[in-house]
Amino acid sequence: MKDMIRLSARQYEDLLKLVYLGNFLVNNYRSDRPVSRFDDLESYLFALAKDYGLAQALDMDAETGTVYPSREFSQTEELNEFIDDFIDNSFWDELVQRLTGRDLNRKHGQEAVEAMNWEQLREIEEPIYKRYASEVEKHGLENLEIINRRAS
Repeated sequence: MKDMIRLSARQYEDLLKLVYLGNFLVNNYRSDRPVSRFDDLESYLFALAKDYGLAQALDMDAETGTVYPSREFSQTEELNEFIDDFIDNSFWDELVQRLTGRDLNRKHGQEAVEAMNWEQLREIEEPIYKRYASEVEKHGLENLEIINRRAS
């Protein structure tokens, strides 16, 4: 037997926000191959929004009957701020991680790095990571340059 979850209108609105943000994370860049089960779940949950007094949160495709988040819902300052913060933090973290990995592989070789246990790796990785993290925190991209090391 399935248990019912009782939610206040506020909790349901927050659930819709989480579902929207999660589906955005998974499917935003997958226009050619979306994870349809997440689209379907989002559509299902948004279709119930009227029951919680949140009709403004949904729009419907007249041809297919598919329910999706309305522009009014999805373009709120709050959701845009969450998305922008995620993208910004992901960018900087990924940049620092990749630069750190590159330097480790250059200095020790990829095979040696892959053979290290977690403690060994952390010991040599941490100072490199901290150096890059400090640099991008202080200066952003200002001091980042592309140098062509390959002779043409």
